[in-house]
Amino acid sequence: MRSLARLLAIAFVPFVAATANAATDAVTLLRSGLGAEALAASGVTPTEVTGVIADVAGSSAETNGDLATADAAFASAKATSDALARLVRSGNASAQEKADYQSAKTALAQAVTSRQAVLDALFAAGITDLSAPKQATLTQLRANNTRSGFPVELLVVSRTDTDWIDLREALQHEKVCIKDGETIHPTVSAQLAAWRSASAVANAKANLDSSLVAVMAAWDSAAD
Repeated sequence: MRSLARLLAIAFVPFVAATANAATDAVTLLRSGLGAEALAASGVTPTEVTGVIADVAGSSAETNGDLATADAAFASAKATSDALARLVRSGNASAQEKADYQSAKTALAQAVTSRQAVLDALFAAGITDLSAPKQATLTQLRANNTRSGFPVELLVVSRTDTDWIDLREALQHEKVCIKDGETIHPTVSAQLAAWRSASAVANAKANLDSSLVAVMAAWDSAAD
């Protein structure tokens, strides 16, 4: 049986690489919830974008390299947990290794929490000089950042899980009908219109239409 040290050495390699590749300013901003689309949808102006990124860059979490440290701690904890998990699943783990696996899972959970705290701090630093409505919209977008496949403007409001499912199905129905040249079902069309006409959604769409290109240019320039 391979030694635990060997298992950990093999498991750790991809996570070290991932950490190294995630060290750019642009990636940090995206991970923190401060991507160009989110900023534009929230009504942040190109001039404000520069300030947002400067505030992130000047935050203690950024200048102290807290995210790199948190990423490294997460990578190490995950490598250890994964290696021990494989050992336990193989049936070859000793009693001590089984106990170590439980401790490793706890350490991994703590590493996840610590890394999220750093990202929260970077986000808070970035929005500190923005108006309350812009802060609120960005906060809502960040809360919905795991909802993939939705237009950005539809992520600016809170919904129940059932509503998210209904919205996804309605959007898919609309997409298929448009592709096939068929008529969208009236009930679906009416529901989509209602969702899109909500003030927060309509405002976000208007912001994106009017300023996304300029905000992206400012974001790309400041994030270099």
